[in-house]
Amino acid sequence: VYPESLIRVAYYEKLREILSEKRRILGQRLYLEISEKRPIPPVEKGSGLFQFVEDKSFEGVLKKYIRDFQIEFAIDDFGVEHASISRLLKVYPNNVKIDREILKSDAVYYAIRFILDFVKTVSIEQSFRNPTIVLEGFDFAISRKVDLRKLYDIGLRYIQGYLSGEPGPDLVRLERDYDELIRALLKK
Repeated sequence: VYPESLIRVAYYEKLREILSEKRRILGQRLYLEISEKRPIPPVEKGSGLFQFVEDKSFEGVLKKYIRDFQIEFAIDDFGVEHASISRLLKVYPNNVKIDREILKSDAVYYAIRFILDFVKTVSIEQSFRNPTIVLEGFDFAISRKVDLRKLYDIGLRYIQGYLSGEPGPDLVRLERDYDELIRALLKK
């Protein structure tokens, strides 16, 4: 979701409508990924949701979503475009998704370890929950010979990618071949 969408009253009301429908979506299971493509919008007095939050800030708007709907936020593509350190300080995310571009680095393990430590330190200093860190593009990592066991050993616990195929509308059980592939990748 673009940050400016989150400050629109119409977006907030549509989300309220969707979450109020029985058996559709539970707020506590909903993560909104804040896109890296756009900056956090400036506060304009009396506009959008800013008029309904006490501290008139983007952080205040996010807290309203959390309080009213029990949803959580993720920073998408951390490390590129607007998904920066300043965004980490303003969003208090439950998830930080590291952009796959980091996999092109010759120092990939050092860089990921640095991000893990940095995000943990910032979360402690800013008194917010230590977010889950997810490495995006693991399908690309395999072609770059990135070792899943090394990623695990440096503290990374979550990966995302098309290891088992492209996403689709149906839920399917992971085939045994993929279970064995993941085990083999972890044994290296």
